[in-house]
Amino acid sequence: SFGASEVSLSGTVSNIYRPEQLRLNIVSDASTIEPGDLPVLMPYFRIPDYSGLGPLTVDLQFVGKPLDFLAIAKVRSAAGTVSVDGQMVITEDNIHYKGILAGEDVRLEKVFASDEFLSRLNTKVFIEGSGTNMATLNTEARVDIDSSMFRNIAIASSSVRITARENSLETDLSLRSPDGSVTAQAFADFGADSLPVYYLSAAVRGLDLAPIVRDEHYRSNLSFDLERTGAGLTLFDNPSDTKIAFQSSSFQGMPFDSVAVLLQWLKDSTNNDKVVVRSPVVDGTLQGRFTFNGLVDAVRSHLDGFGRLYSNQRRIVDSSYAMMLDSLSQSVADSGEVLPASIAYDLTLKNLVPLSVAFSFPRLEMVGTAKGVLNGGVGGGSSSGTITVSHGSYADTSSPIGLKKVRLAYQVKNLLSQQSASMRDSLELKVQLRGDEIGISNTALRLASLDIDYARKRGRFAVASDVDSMLTFSAAGSIDVTERRDTVVLDTLYAKYQGIDLSSASPFVMTVSSTGVHVDSARLVRRDEEFFLTGNVDFQGNIKAEANIRNFDLSDIFFINTSPTYREHAMQLGGKIDLSARVTGTAASPVIIAQLEGDDISYRNSTFGDLTAALKYARRKAAIKVELAEPDSVPVPQSFSMEGVVPIDLTFLPVDDRLDHSGMDLKVTSGNLSASIFDIFVPEIDQMAGRITGSVDVTGNLVRPRQSGAFTIDSGSFRLEMNGIHYRVDGTIALDSGKILFPRFSIRNLENDYTDGVVTIGGHIVQDGFAPAEYHLTANGELLVLNNRSLTANQSFFGRLVGQTGPNGLRFEGTFERSRIVGNIFVQDAFMTFPPSQKTVSVSGMRFDDILFVDDTTAAVPDTVVTVLPEPALPVAAVTAAPKRTERTFLDGFGYELGIETRNNVRVQMIFNANAGAYEELVAELNGKMVLKKDEAGQQLIGTINVGEGSNYKYYKEFKATGSLTFVGDPQNPQLNILAKYSGTHLKNLEDPTSEEGVVVSLEITGNRANPKIKIGLATVDPNDPNNRETPRQGDVENDAIAFLLTSSPNEPGLFREELTAVDRNKLGAQLNEAISGTFVNNLLSGLVNEFIEKNNIPFVKRVEVRNVMALDADINTRLEVSTAVINIGGKVFTDVSNTNVSVQVPVLGRQNRNFIFEVEKKTDNADYTSAQAKTTLGARLFYRFTF
Repeated sequence: SFGASEVSLSGTVSNIYRPEQLRLNIVSDASTIEPGDLPVLMPYFRIPDYSGLGPLTVDLQFVGKPLDFLAIAKVRSAAGTVSVDGQMVITEDNIHYKGILAGEDVRLEKVFASDEFLSRLNTKVFIEGSGTNMATLNTEARVDIDSSMFRNIAIASSSVRITARENSLETDLSLRSPDGSVTAQAFADFGADSLPVYYLSAAVRGLDLAPIVRDEHYRSNLSFDLERTGAGLTLFDNPSDTKIAFQSSSFQGMPFDSVAVLLQWLKDSTNNDKVVVRSPVVDGTLQGRFTFNGLVDAVRSHLDGFGRLYSNQRRIVDSSYAMMLDSLSQSVADSGEVLPASIAYDLTLKNLVPLSVAFSFPRLEMVGTAKGVLNGGVGGGSSSGTITVSHGSYADTSSPIGLKKVRLAYQVKNLLSQQSASMRDSLELKVQLRGDEIGISNTALRLASLDIDYARKRGRFAVASDVDSMLTFSAAGSIDVTERRDTVVLDTLYAKYQGIDLSSASPFVMTVSSTGVHVDSARLVRRDEEFFLTGNVDFQGNIKAEANIRNFDLSDIFFINTSPTYREHAMQLGGKIDLSARVTGTAASPVIIAQLEGDDISYRNSTFGDLTAALKYARRKAAIKVELAEPDSVPVPQSFSMEGVVPIDLTFLPVDDRLDHSGMDLKVTSGNLSASIFDIFVPEIDQMAGRITGSVDVTGNLVRPRQSGAFTIDSGSFRLEMNGIHYRVDGTIALDSGKILFPRFSIRNLENDYTDGVVTIGGHIVQDGFAPAEYHLTANGELLVLNNRSLTANQSFFGRLVGQTGPNGLRFEGTFERSRIVGNIFVQDAFMTFPPSQKTVSVSGMRFDDILFVDDTTAAVPDTVVTVLPEPALPVAAVTAAPKRTERTFLDGFGYELGIETRNNVRVQMIFNANAGAYEELVAELNGKMVLKKDEAGQQLIGTINVGEGSNYKYYKEFKATGSLTFVGDPQNPQLNILAKYSGTHLKNLEDPTSEEGVVVSLEITGNRANPKIKIGLATVDPNDPNNRETPRQGDVENDAIAFLLTSSPNEPGLFREELTAVDRNKLGAQLNEAISGTFVNNLLSGLVNEFIEKNNIPFVKRVEVRNVMALDADINTRLEVSTAVINIGGKVFTDVSNTNVSVQVPVLGRQNRNFIFEVEKKTDNADYTSAQAKTTLGARLFYRFTF
């Protein structure tokens, strides 16, 4: 016994004094061995610590001689049970053996003390043969595994058979598992004098890699066949031929099929290597003299060489970088011997997505080619080649990259493998890059180019690109590298941001040395504008720099922002400014002094005078002084000033809070300042006018300011964008303790618009800093809020509307995120017109009436990102930027809930059909109550308006109308319930004028305004009936009603359809379906007139049209042709001869080319719904007519 171990032996030993006849028969039953005792008992054998197995129980029987024996053993432990039953005969010539090894419930994780080997194995191993090396080996072995588990992978009915004889080895493998099956055969011949040759064939079906590597990323179902032949027993570096043919498989749920991979490593007679790869990922060859490790070393030495070159050069100017450089040198020194390699490569990149999926890095797309030479070894490296990418992308989440038609040619010489200053002296580098599109994160470089030619410390470079379709830049210059400094000289520099372009007026010199980065007199010009920059920044953060801007045109801020609203305001700014700034101190504590001067500052038609501004910043305090003043010679000079101290942190280092510092003392004063300046800041209004006078004191800080003072606006006016109406504004705005107060403030209509229109504003606005936070406002009074000038592109109605607040006025409550107007409004006076929602085009030709010249060099262009176009067979992902956040505006949260009640004269005109022949409209006198509501769900109008007395409906004739309009949501599309009637007379006997009877045509209008439905009724009234009872007419009611409407008038009886003449009936019947759309009368009369022209051969006249014949202002149109000219004469000539429209069109290129036309015309337009006044236009135009 020893420690906790106890071994018991029994048996016999014979012939102890004759070793060649020594015979043993030894039995050990239930011996106990503690694994922890073995390293102590036999310290020189370095036995690992297997104490985790727990006590071992051993049963052993040994019978025979030392060189010819039979052994039977069983070992039991926490790791399972292992049994051995075998015999061995050792002779002078060979070793003979035969045995069985069995394992029951073997747990390898106990043996190796690691869950990586978690298992439950039940195995049997059979072996019989002789020999121990390939020359003498003649053995058969078989391993069977059943009902087992390894790393939670079930294994069932698996076996391995190995046969070795006559310098060859043959193996058969069969592995069965729910996570896949493998069958394989291998043969190796060791009889050759040089390298052994081998053959391997395997079939894998349904293999799931996830449980094997314990990573769900590798969840798969792989089926493939593998064949490999080769020489030597290494994976690389020796001749081999590998073929992998995938069958229907999937990886991460992505299926693929019929995929073949070929890998060949060849050697020629001079021992040069050639690697051939054929696969869906890449095709190509590598040729030269190299090993696999030498290839890896050559690539690594290139990357490390450039890293060392950068590090060594940076240490010259930045001593703090030396430690990192020394660390890099140590890591390279520890990497071992650098193997020589000389490789010529020719690769075709086809689809790299499988690599990114298999190895779990961001999705990589690359389609292109790579050709070149790579040399590496102990002395250093060199390389040259060309890489072309038709399209590619790298979908990294932080900085995605996209490529389209990119070509990179490069040449590197004398890249030393060891850290040395001589690398800088000997390096030669040439780079040429061209790309249609290179996308990095949210930035797209288009038509990019880069040229570098560097040799032995000196080089030239040129770079150019378009950035995001808004910025274009180019630069060319030289670089000079020495032991003490690096100098970059930009001989030319050009940049264009949308429409503003800058170019260098002289070479731009930048020097990097141990004293820092120094810029020497950079000067950029644009027209007469000049930009200067000079200064120095060292690596300890000390700064000394100056910048100047001269003759900057203030309207050029147009190019800074692409917002149409911003640009509209920017274009109307006027004046020039000069700016000078000087920065000293350190990045942590800078001192900034700036001065700005502006001459003749103006906005639209308002001039503000000269602007001066000064700033001095140090120690979190900025002393500022801004003055805007006109000369005293101006009759009413205006002025503006802002002077004091603003606490702010302008350090160039990251800080937690730049604004929350106390000590603000600022005074803002205005004297007769033009209110038009606020056009820039309030997009909902424009054309501001008036004078602002007052002053405000500001204390506290920029986060929580305290303001006190007041401003008064006199003779103010503005135009409200949403309705196009001008208003007058007068009053006082006061600021006190975080509130904006309205002690006296009113908004009025102009005298010409509405004399009584005035609304008084009261209440206050609570501020959060300088921004409005809460609204508590009231409004009382009445205003004209809609007139005939209010028709805009976003409105489907116009007219006149006067609104009056209820007894309690209107309340405006809420915040920037959510605000509401609540109250009641009385509609005092209104006449609103709803034009037809669907317009009918009844002209026979088209023309371009206007030519608009567009300056696309300054147009607002949205930011773009790279989109990589995929090949048809490859689903290539687009490199897209994160969508730009749409900033929430005040109107997004603005809403209202208003009770609306009609009073006085409220009328509405709804035009359903604007065709002259069948003009159809409803003019209604309205009264009722409704609720108008707008919230995040949209705008709704709920309620019913009654159509009162005096309403009428026009459909060929004027009908008396009654009924209601019911609003159920959309304010512009009410439900219609209208009954309209027209009364006339009819002769029962056309030959007897005394046979007159009454006729009533009724129209029942239902549906909604966007899609009205009309039901026509027809009835007769006996003139002798005192009750005027209506008798419905039978037969073709609709056609009789239309015929009656077309032929009747207040003084003339109408006709029913059967009473028309035969000619009239035929024409009416042929065009009956078009009567509802209002083309019947026009076509009827125009056809008759044209027949008359043809029969009488009237010269020149080619066409006559009559429109709206039943109305008092009928249209007539006549077309004549004289030589090559076409003359059109027409208009409502029966009402007023001055309404005549005349157009003369002459082909510029003669009769054979009638597309390019010169036209002179006089046009009278009195069909404008918004005005009863006729408008005469005289014009001449040159246009091109497209015909199809």
